Amino acid sequence: MASDRSKRKASDSLEEEYFPTNSKTARRCKQTMPAATRSSARIAARATRPDKSSHSAPIIYNDDFLGIGSGNGAAANVTDFNAHLHPDTSRYAEVFGGMNQGLSSQAQGGIYGVNHSFDIATTTNVIGNGNGQTAYYNAPLPHMGEVTSNGMTGGRVGGAWMMNDGSEHATHTGSGDASFAAPQHPQGTAKTNYVHSYNRAALCDSVDYFKSHEGGNYHFNKTTLGLLIDSHGSIRDYIDGTVVITNLGGEKKRDSTTAKMTHGESQTKESKYFQFLTNTVSLGHAVVIILGDRNPRSPIKPAFPYSVMGHFMVTDIWSEASLDNQNNKVAFWMVRLEKIPTAQMSWWVRGTGDDSHLYAVGQNVCPSFICSGCGNTSKMIYNEGWTCLKPECPNHFQFTVDIGYGQQQSMVLGKVHYSTTFLRERKDPSLLIRHPLAPLVPALPTRADAAFGTEKDFKKGIVCPQCLCASRRVRWCRWECEEPTCDFTYSVDFNIYSIDEVRRETKMAKKAKPMNKAIEISNIVQEWTTTIAGYEVNTYALPGEDGTVVGTVSVLHATEGICAKLHGPDDMYINLQQRDLKLQRKAARLHGNRGEELTSHFASNWGAPYKFGVMVDTTGFDEAPEEILRGVSQLTWAQGQIINAIDQKIQDDSIQYAATSMSLRSEPFNELLSLGYFEDCVINYHDDGERELGPTVASLSLGSPSVMRFRPKKRNSIGHTPKTLDDKSKNKPAVLSFPLYHGDICIMHGTDVHRLYEHEVKPNGMLRYAMTSRYIRPETINDEAVRADALIKGKLPAGIEALAYKGQDETGDLNDMNAEVSSVEAPGTLVMDSSTVQRGQADERADNDVSNDSGDIPNADDRTQADADASVPTQLSQGSSISQATALLDDLCLDAEHLSRLSPQQKRALGNRLIRMGLTCHEAIEEN
Repeated sequence: MASDRSKRKASDSLEEEYFPTNSKTARRCKQTMPAATRSSARIAARATRPDKSSHSAPIIYNDDFLGIGSGNGAAANVTDFNAHLHPDTSRYAEVFGGMNQGLSSQAQGGIYGVNHSFDIATTTNVIGNGNGQTAYYNAPLPHMGEVTSNGMTGGRVGGAWMMNDGSEHATHTGSGDASFAAPQHPQGTAKTNYVHSYNRAALCDSVDYFKSHEGGNYHFNKTTLGLLIDSHGSIRDYIDGTVVITNLGGEKKRDSTTAKMTHGESQTKESKYFQFLTNTVSLGHAVVIILGDRNPRSPIKPAFPYSVMGHFMVTDIWSEASLDNQNNKVAFWMVRLEKIPTAQMSWWVRGTGDDSHLYAVGQNVCPSFICSGCGNTSKMIYNEGWTCLKPECPNHFQFTVDIGYGQQQSMVLGKVHYSTTFLRERKDPSLLIRHPLAPLVPALPTRADAAFGTEKDFKKGIVCPQCLCASRRVRWCRWECEEPTCDFTYSVDFNIYSIDEVRRETKMAKKAKPMNKAIEISNIVQEWTTTIAGYEVNTYALPGEDGTVVGTVSVLHATEGICAKLHGPDDMYINLQQRDLKLQRKAARLHGNRGEELTSHFASNWGAPYKFGVMVDTTGFDEAPEEILRGVSQLTWAQGQIINAIDQKIQDDSIQYAATSMSLRSEPFNELLSLGYFEDCVINYHDDGERELGPTVASLSLGSPSVMRFRPKKRNSIGHTPKTLDDKSKNKPAVLSFPLYHGDICIMHGTDVHRLYEHEVKPNGMLRYAMTSRYIRPETINDEAVRADALIKGKLPAGIEALAYKGQDETGDLNDMNAEVSSVEAPGTLVMDSSTVQRGQADERADNDVSNDSGDIPNADDRTQADADASVPTQLSQGSSISQATALLDDLCLDAEHLSRLSPQQKRALGNRLIRMGLTCHEAIEEN
């Protein structure tokens, strides 16, 4: 109750401050004013005090006109009405914005007008409906015309006072939770004249003046170049159209009581942010400020999460203080900045009546005084009086306060207000800024800037020249504007990165120290060596927590001869550069959030869908380019070779291994993840331990060299043993690392390799591709539709093994799989499924009678069966036996249950193919 009384008393005192009781007219207004409006007025009155953080924007007022907005929204936008109101009535005209209901998404914004020179009955009340309706009311005030409130979709309400002569006084735009908030720039239009972003990472990727993905102070070479002012400001932050006052940041912690970020300890001159900003001043650099839409001091509600305000110069840095929950003094640094140039109205105050751009250099000068305690000079910047602003002084931030009975006391004040002189003081930029201002909108990259188009600068984002939206490079082949309503795209053609360049990189990498030290093998890891088909093979056995081998990592090192084989790694690498592999970057964390971060690398998936930490779109093998089919074929071959060699080694040496982790059985891969790396792209520590995966993962490396590392996960006892509880949360050092060069194949076998370890790959060159294959176990997919999709997309073409180059063996040609159908064929010819014969020609399913007779699109179940069950090789020999037909059906997983679900058209197509073997469909089914 006492608390409530004190709150009411404080509110009454504020009300008296703005509604003086010595005015008869004011008393009448106060008595007749609705309670809701008086409440709004109180809230808005508090909002005028710069030390309060509960308001969204300051009140704009002058001697003759006062506009007050409701509590949740920004203040009413008011321009100078003096020139339009009748001289007899203009002096004490007051308009109170209020009566905001804030109902759901339909905000009812009200204008409550009071004219002191007339009877209170002349009050006008206008309600605007936020769902797009328009409300009209003829204002009875003299010399004023119609008051309109124009609704806009999305819960915004707009209004304007119109004079009889048609001139417009002010424009008001409301939002879903406020009446008459300041006008917002409409989102998604090309009319925006400032750089903005929906995503922090997009802004950091696209501009050079702010690259801080975390923290609000961006610095380079210990010099602050950019500041983000968003939700974590101080209680004394301030923003108008020219001046920004904010704290320097750093040394903050979350208050356990309020859950707000506060200064946990005092900042001194050793604070890094103080040093960075003083370096900015001494070197004569400007600072670019970005306004976040969560900043409670913003004069308007910004239309975008991040908006670039422009170049600013640092004019003052000083130390303030406050008291923490234990009444201890905590000092922190503040900085005042002025916009460059100062004589132009800023976009973030348009329509608010802000006149800060009108003050000139020398028009207002803030006085300074010498401190008797430390001898230093400090400006008088507060209305409450002068104080020393040096944190090392014993009188720092002590104000002399009357405590009654003629006594005074020095104390730290929690609430202070910046003086008008300090806010209106202006500096000459030519005296403070000695470096050219960096362009706020960077130029688009051009072909002249690129040797190959994969340099690290080409992975950066761009600022769209049409709408100024900062946009990341999401797709491998081009940039696309991230503004939903903008269709701007941009691309720079690639130059082929030749095999000679790759060899040059490889030669240099082998001489460089980082690559020389790339091979690291802990004493807990066993190493085996062998030779397979011309590859030198190193196999590393990784232990579990009990020392038993739980998995292996094998590297097949390709020679230049292997790489140069027809359709080998050299040809694949060159051809991949000319293919559209649908590579793109996906969200690595915070998907869809303003803090979303993309993967460093680009990726696309082929075959069965692979669901891991990053969702990647999947294309079936029936649509895959030749290089993808060759990749999965080569990796399937290498998997079989390695697992056979490991199995033999384990048997010969009686090695103990975890059979639950290592199946020692090869499975045909039904998925391939293609990865693309620009210069400086990486794939950080992760594991491939998804439950849907088989025990083997194989990867082919093409192009620039890289280093692969394995380290035990934090929460197990392998490798480094943590000594303290804090150590348990720290990452362990790698126990295995090795280089991967062009043409090398890496094969991981054992599910515990991913359960107990994690790995990373860091390329060291201009352009690298990787093809990584897995076996997705369909039986682990619970969703029937997803499982069916995995079976269809992961279906490998028959005879795909012909495409593997197998080291010393000659590689197969795609023609071996795409031979023309004939009635007589040599035994053992390898063929593709009918769905992939003669890529680029018309769909074969019409010739094979898979589509229904009506010409309608078959339903999902029919399409599934048509694609999965009726996909039978078209090239078969005459006179083949029934057992061969049975084996054929077994290979296609066409058991009796599958056959019973075939449509008549599908059975007829199957029968036509089996007849070529001298069988009838009936006989084949009976035999099966």
